[in-house]
Amino acid sequence: MIDALKTALVRRLPTDSIASKANLATVENTWPIIQVGEFLQQVVALANRLPDRSYAINLCTNRYQFLVSFCAVIVRGQCNLLPSSKNISTQSNLANQYDSIYIIHDGLELASGLLAVDCSQVGEEGKIFENSPDIPLNQLCAITFTSGSTGQSKPNLKTWDTLRQGIEIGARYYLDNEHRHYSLLATVPPQHMWGLETSILLPLVANVCISDSQPLFPADICSSLARMKPPRILVTSPLQILALDNSTIDFPKIDLILCATAPLDLSLAERVEHRFGCSIREIYGCTEVGSIAIRQPTKSAEWEPYDVFQFRHSENKVYIQCGHLPGEVFLQDVLQFTSKNRFRLIARQGDIIKIGGKRGSLSELNRLLLSTPGVQDGVILEPPGDNSSERLIALVVSSHLSSSQAVEKIRANVDPVFVPRRVLFVKELPRSDLGKLSREKLFALYNSA
Repeated sequence: MIDALKTALVRRLPTDSIASKANLATVENTWPIIQVGEFLQQVVALANRLPDRSYAINLCTNRYQFLVSFCAVIVRGQCNLLPSSKNISTQSNLANQYDSIYIIHDGLELASGLLAVDCSQVGEEGKIFENSPDIPLNQLCAITFTSGSTGQSKPNLKTWDTLRQGIEIGARYYLDNEHRHYSLLATVPPQHMWGLETSILLPLVANVCISDSQPLFPADICSSLARMKPPRILVTSPLQILALDNSTIDFPKIDLILCATAPLDLSLAERVEHRFGCSIREIYGCTEVGSIAIRQPTKSAEWEPYDVFQFRHSENKVYIQCGHLPGEVFLQDVLQFTSKNRFRLIARQGDIIKIGGKRGSLSELNRLLLSTPGVQDGVILEPPGDNSSERLIALVVSSHLSSSQAVEKIRANVDPVFVPRRVLFVKELPRSDLGKLSREKLFALYNSA
């Protein structure tokens, strides 16, 4: 009898395909397939050789090795720490915050003095496991961290029940048909909640075979997709979608694009859907909760929240709760509900600015800036400190625009008080792998510029 307080780590057949390994390819256009049973053997083998500690900073870059190590840490009864950055200072800071810690990685520069496990050679061969290990529902399995784009990065505790139920809910909205077998390519890191849900947790419960390919540029994405069996799902971000739109490569058929991490520009979504002949589903969510709502931006500006969530409104703030969450969660965004099951995303709580007695949105200004022809990248920010006379500042990446041309679209669409008074041209913006910008790094760039 199965313990009602535990559930299986993997809810799939041992012979199902769970991953394709690009780094093991021996024949052109052929990627070896890992079955669930073989994957489970590798997970248990790694779990048996992990140190007796409580927390593992999981810094694996290869997606399949991250999947194996993430699950091995859970099977061992430990907790994955998933920082948004892999740098030395982040490793050291986590070591100071959490006792009984070690690092699990697949080849990386590591902070000195920390115990580390290299899993880059884990489980290349072994027998097939028929039965999946059971995991206690209340076991703390992961701590995710916010990106720090609105301030200090914050930890979020995830039990097995929270992770399991969250992805089972999401799978109902991600996939058209739960009985079809999909190939999935992700361009977002697995340590981020969006990448964790879609490329790590999803294949544990749904008929999804992930690729451990690590594509960055459009040509890499095209090559990876060409080696995957249809139907194909691409999990990505608006920054990557913009790169695909700017490319002239002839891509293989993509059946579905799932996009998150930042608002997707409507005109960009329309162009990409037309070019690839598939729908783009945009996902709304946050690190604290995971995915919450979905929409097809070319069909509707409104979001459809997942039917299991309950929302509470108080003083222009929105709180969300659900059975798999540890408690009520405050959302960092301003939502405008048009009906019980539809809402518009207005802005982040810290995104609303007031200048000259008028209110505006930094998100809208950034959207206008990034959609300006000739702007390769850019961001609008309030100057650090309390010098309101400086108004807004634009940091812009462009090879040929003047200051006036860079903000031309903003000037044509908003009140003059929201047009940046200063435009600073920079070589590049300090974006993370997800395309996000931290306030701290932006202010450092502004000061240097």
